[in-house]
Amino acid sequence: MPIGPIALFDKSFIQSLSADEAVWFDHFFLSNICPIFYVETLADLSKELKEGRTAEHLVSTIADKTPEIHGSPCVHHSELCEASLFGYDVPLTGQIPLAGGRPVQTGDHRGVVFVRSPEAQAFHRWQQQRFDLVERDFASNWRTALSQTNLKNSANRLEAIGCPSSPCKSLDLAAQVARSTVDNLENTHLKISYLTALLGLKNKQREEALSLWRRAGCRPLRTHAPYAAHVLEIEIFFQLALTSSLISADRPSNRVDIAYLYYLPFAHFLVSSDKLHRSSTQAIAGADRFVWGPDLKRDLQAINLAFQATTPQERESGLSVIAPHPPDTGESLVIELWDKFTPAWRRIKEVSTGASGASNSALARSIQELPNAPTATGREAIEIMRDPPSVSIERHVRAQRGSWWQLPKSVTEKKRSG
Repeated sequence: MPIGPIALFDKSFIQSLSADEAVWFDHFFLSNICPIFYVETLADLSKELKEGRTAEHLVSTIADKTPEIHGSPCVHHSELCEASLFGYDVPLTGQIPLAGGRPVQTGDHRGVVFVRSPEAQAFHRWQQQRFDLVERDFASNWRTALSQTNLKNSANRLEAIGCPSSPCKSLDLAAQVARSTVDNLENTHLKISYLTALLGLKNKQREEALSLWRRAGCRPLRTHAPYAAHVLEIEIFFQLALTSSLISADRPSNRVDIAYLYYLPFAHFLVSSDKLHRSSTQAIAGADRFVWGPDLKRDLQAINLAFQATTPQERESGLSVIAPHPPDTGESLVIELWDKFTPAWRRIKEVSTGASGASNSALARSIQELPNAPTATGREAIEIMRDPPSVSIERHVRAQRGSWWQLPKSVTEKKRSG
């Protein structure tokens, strides 16, 4: 399988892609499907569209282009932030936090099995324009709540954590002030209280979080709870930008757009066609962590055209056979991103695996056995979850998508006949 970078994407980017471009994006990148994307997509069910178009068709089209082979739903940032405040390790090293893992062991093989998430199951339904009543109610309620969101009390919110609310002349300066405010040891107890309120935690939980911080030696928030510090930094940045009129307070959806930045630690870059995402991500994380959606779309379009030269018989072998890595033909944004974030691909590309058919068959059997293996318990379960030897993720994958066979045609025919 490809070993490309982890991409965090928004709805604007996925909507911009053709069906074939979406296939290549899914093939060449590991995708962080963050909860904000699901919410934004579902909310389109209550949109008023021009005559001849339906909201159901719009949502199903987005769902149809969403990564399904190499896309993984990320745990909601509020859960991760709460875990961080209460002393749990939330790695900020690029991997995507997944929910619902089950430690298993069968013979000599151990690993963690993730069943298909509720979000992934919902997207499968949406591809077929099947929507439950609860989803329609959610979409309507979410749009109503968004229309009632008031972004104009930023100064009061900043004063609550001891942050200067004086206007900033640029988003870069707002990002610097936000970072220094979080890293300043002063008023850390107010920052923790602010975060617990932001998460909707009860007073008892707030006191527990503060007590844990005091027992740990009253360290700076960035040291005590790194991911919680990241969330607070994004929040302060947003409030400063509102106060300084660098981000409009008259557009409630800006609150949703900025929430994508909560997930930056779990991806190599954010790709979006939204100007607010571009300016905010570059201010918070640097230019290297943002990819302009139209640029990547253009490159995926070129890749799609390049592989049009393959024969129908070659395509039937599946994408992993005809395109184990991006085509290295001149200037390519995809190649540039692979070289920047996963440079080992060139070395791996040159090394022959030398794996025999028998070893491949044995590996395939062990992978197939893991989901049905008994759940590990006790110390074994703890060791497996701490450092999983293997991970199995259940997915719904279409063998053929757009103009391409994502999986070998022979696999599909064998499954039908078997």
